[in-house]
Order: sequence, then structure tokens, then C-alpha cells
Amino acid sequence: MALGVQGEDVPARLAGKPLALRAGGEADGFHRRDAERLDDRAHDRLQRHAAGRVARRKAIIAGVRYRDRDDAGRRLAAGLEHLRGARPVVLGLPRGGVVVADVVARALGAALDVAVVRKVGVPGHAELAMGAVGEGGAEVADAAVMASSRVAAGQFREIAERERELVATRAARYRAVRPMVSLAGRTAVVVDDGIATGSTARAALAVVRASGVARVVLAVPVAPASALAALADLVDELRCPLVPSRFVAVGQWYDDFSPVADADVEAILAAAATRDAGGA
Repeated sequence: MALGVQGEDVPARLAGKPLALRAGGEADGFHRRDAERLDDRAHDRLQRHAAGRVARRKAIIAGVRYRDRDDAGRRLAAGLEHLRGARPVVLGLPRGGVVVADVVARALGAALDVAVVRKVGVPGHAELAMGAVGEGGAEVADAAVMASSRVAAGQFREIAERERELVATRAARYRAVRPMVSLAGRTAVVVDDGIATGSTARAALAVVRASGVARVVLAVPVAPASALAALADLVDELRCPLVPSRFVAVGQWYDDFSPVADADVEAILAAAATRDAGGA
């Protein structure tokens, strides 16, 4: 399928992947007559600020921001309708990704499960992923982030081990209300609420591939082109409705990006188990 991209050069390795990309746009309305009175450094700062404002404004006008995770799930599901008859299993990445995945699963009439992974954050900057760990011993390390953050291999292993313990604890909680769905021979749709560096998604894909799936689809509401390029060769299909030209964090593309608790995930999984059993 041809790429539908506006305002952004997508890496060549994404060619042929069934994406639906709509970038936020560029700051083409910056007034240079005002900037000419500034020194070069202030000019650059003001131009970056203006670029961000115009990009956000264009995104809002184009309707490419998301109200919340439910809205993101509905819009993501619209691009996955072709999977309805394939008996897919939709796998959400806890915790926020499970909310999006639940909407997708219900829209497709598909089973819902989780791929339990944990980000391995940079010391002092936990939101910046330098890797991830997941069920089944999956581990991914981002050497570039580790090098730029000056994190030694020993530090990574120490933090990764702590996160691995949390993966085991969280998986036990979730599996108590939703036994693992068999993926053998099926299409797995891996869903998160967005991708920043891609480390967490990479770990989730490793877990899913090891389960004997026939096909893997990665579907996320928003991500930078660089992360999608790094993940494209790991999946059979890649869906991302929003690829901003300027990306700072996933939450900036949501009006409501409230935290999701483990209890919320457990309630979603319990409801999914009830649906599978033929209940409400």
C-alpha cells in the first residue's frame, strides 16, 4: 500500500508497509521581519517555539490529536477492519496501551490479552527508555541511548533486573483474571498508546514472536518516523495514523493522557474474559 504522508520524509525502509501517516506540519508562517531584530541565538529559539505552535495548531485543525485513549483506539481500529475475519488476538501493552487495545478488540470482535513488558529507564530520567524487558525473559537494550546517557552495562543489568521482577509481579496479577490466550498460528495485533523510542515495543514483539504466531501487526496511534523505521522489519504490518514531524513525547498528542492503574487493566481484562466466555 502506498504511503499517505504529508510534510515528512519517511525512511525508505518503511516503503511498502501499510501505514496511514499524517504529520503535524511545518512552521511555514514564521515572520522573519520580527526575527531580524533578534540575535542569531534568540532567532533560533523563537523559530523553534513558533514551529511547535504552528505544528500543534495544524494538528488540531486537521483533527489529528486524540481526545483520550478511547478516541485513539476507535481511530486506530478504523484502519484495522481488514483483520476482522482473521480471528486476531489484540495484545495491549500495560498499562495505557491496554485501554487502547480494548477499544480495538471490541471494534474487531477479537480476543484481548496483554503483552507484559517494562521499560528500562535511564537513571535520573526514568521516562527515557534505554531498553525493555518482558515475559519469557525477553530483553532489549538501546546501545545508542546508553552511550549518550553514559550508562554502563552493569547499571543497565541492575535496573533491568528490578524491572524484570515487576514484570513477573504484574503478569501474575493480570493472569489471575485473564489466563493467557494461545497465539499459535494466529494473527497478533500488538497495541500501545504510542511509541517514543520503540524499546518497549521491541521487547513486546520479541515476546509475541516467541509464541508461535502466524503474523504480527504493530498498531499505535502516534510515533516518530525514526522509531517506526527501526521496528518495520520486525512486523508483517505496521499501522500508525499520526507521525508528527516534531515529536517530544506521546502524551503531547492527547488532550487527556491520565495515568492508568493496574486495577483498571485488571477490570478490562476481566471484562474481556467474560466476553470470551459468552457473557455480557
